[in-house]
Amino acid sequence: LFLPEGHSAAGKQNFSERMAYLLFTHTLSPTTFYEVRLNWQQTLTDTSDVPPVTEGVRRDSKGYFLPRDIYSFKYMDNKRVRIKADLSSQITKGHFVKTGFEITRYGLYHHEEGSRQARAFTIRLAGGPGDPIIGMERAHPIQYGVYIQDKMEFEGLVINAGIRFDAMDPVKGWRNIATLWMFRHYESLTRFRNMPVTEDLPFLHAWSPRVGVSHPITDRSTIRFFTGVFRQFPDIQNFYQREFGGTGEDRDVNGNGQIDQMEKYNSLKQFHHAVSGMSDIEPEKSTSFEAGFDWNFAGKYVASVTAFYRDQMGIITNGSTSWRLEEPAFGYDGVSSRGSGNRGRKWSRGFEVSLRKQFSNMVTFNVAYNLAWTKNMNNSGFRNWRAYHVVGPSYVMSDRYFVGVDARADGQEVPHAPTQEERVQLAERARAQLRDYDSRIGEPLSDGYWNAPVEILEPGIYAYTIGRYNTPTLQSGIDRRNILSGQFLFSSPSDFHIAPLASLRISLLYRLHTGIPFNYTPPTGPQERRTGPISLVSDINLEKEFYIGGAMTATAFLEIHNLWNDKADMTTGFDWIQWGKQMPDPDNGTYLKYGDGDIDRYDQGLGRYPRNWVVGARLKF
Repeated sequence: LFLPEGHSAAGKQNFSERMAYLLFTHTLSPTTFYEVRLNWQQTLTDTSDVPPVTEGVRRDSKGYFLPRDIYSFKYMDNKRVRIKADLSSQITKGHFVKTGFEITRYGLYHHEEGSRQARAFTIRLAGGPGDPIIGMERAHPIQYGVYIQDKMEFEGLVINAGIRFDAMDPVKGWRNIATLWMFRHYESLTRFRNMPVTEDLPFLHAWSPRVGVSHPITDRSTIRFFTGVFRQFPDIQNFYQREFGGTGEDRDVNGNGQIDQMEKYNSLKQFHHAVSGMSDIEPEKSTSFEAGFDWNFAGKYVASVTAFYRDQMGIITNGSTSWRLEEPAFGYDGVSSRGSGNRGRKWSRGFEVSLRKQFSNMVTFNVAYNLAWTKNMNNSGFRNWRAYHVVGPSYVMSDRYFVGVDARADGQEVPHAPTQEERVQLAERARAQLRDYDSRIGEPLSDGYWNAPVEILEPGIYAYTIGRYNTPTLQSGIDRRNILSGQFLFSSPSDFHIAPLASLRISLLYRLHTGIPFNYTPPTGPQERRTGPISLVSDINLEKEFYIGGAMTATAFLEIHNLWNDKADMTTGFDWIQWGKQMPDPDNGTYLKYGDGDIDRYDQGLGRYPRNWVVGARLKF
């Protein structure tokens, strides 16, 4: 496949970041001051030159593939407003206390479409109620945080202890998209408009304690210890995302011979691998432990050895459990769904050896080598691999249960409410279904067994799960055993005798990773553990301050990511296994005939993009 210069089959994506902030600092006394920071940030993604439809696969007369247009676009407008306040005070000689709070209000709007008229058409949304036809609201969750910490010093012994409380308020949304959209009256993009919106979704909250101790052994050596619990709230998209797809034409449900505005996209339904929002997702939990030794062996030079351990629990995964619906009106019709959940777990442990030069003569640097073992435990321990959500009689008798849909004059489908007599009959059928599933509890199935039911977020709907105990197997892609990193900082004072270099800061980061591990089965042997190509990360940051007058200072800065524009291909196909490099072998006939001056590709999966320049300025007064 040969593409014309500058060709883009699906248009061009445009990214922009905007940020503004105001920092206010006030000294109350020689030992006490506070800071207040206001911050606004916007991340905008849009797509231009999008083809109207996706073309089919085409070949020329010699069988070569031809370029084709692909309909795919993304519009994402995420905003964030934050206020953060901190109070710091040296209350006694041995106690330095810091406390503060922060409040962040998000604004989420995400609309993505792809593959129109080529086998399938999909729409992914993340935001408040609505859709592209009737208009979608922006979702506005709010996150709160408050903390207090104390640095205590006792004749060389230093103890840092603190605790933080975080809370997330999703505000407005849906309790359980993954379950409800399996009902026929909610299952499509247009029917999803009927799903009840909750104005008071439950708060998420988490406590994060931590403590660190540093104690001198001699006047030039120190031992240190740290342990803490860190809680990470999920990406806000996990509360509001939904995805629809289909291959058929829109349906004329009101029978007027045309597709009305409210009928557009009514053929798009939730599908087996569609992502869905969940309001009961808990913050991920990481427990860390470190113990180390520092030795100031000469002048400003310090050698360190650190042992570390980290256990991550409740990692959010998408779709690892298949959900199915059993309800009295339609029974089980094969519809299934997949939702996000706190099912993942990882742990890592290892050692770090480093050499650090303490800041002096305007320069500091740190060189470190990490040897680490990392294990993905997602498939270990007890795991539910299938769940049947069974509707009970109490749900059938409530005003939340419907049977199919009715079509309005404008083409909008709305839930059909059964009569009281029908509800009584359906409730009896639901009671029989529950008895049937209750009889399966403890019964083996394949390599698992049926578990006792759990009532889910929707009262009156019960989850009967099939679970099993798993032993962790060989994992790929996370155990990058060796990391070499270097950091360098140059910072000059304002009165430096070389004027152009005065008030200048330069920081350089260099990191070298061993390859990504993967499993490979040779033609003549058992499965082996292989590693991919070594990867390099290099960034530089420059800042220059200008004193305008009085208490006003301007700062100009330049950031360059992927400084050397590294484009090494990190994939591990046959060429890598055969030759140790992901490119054609030197005597490949096609390569010799056509060549490729830019055979290597950027590997965005590792966070490496083409060289990226960021230029900006700050004003302080």
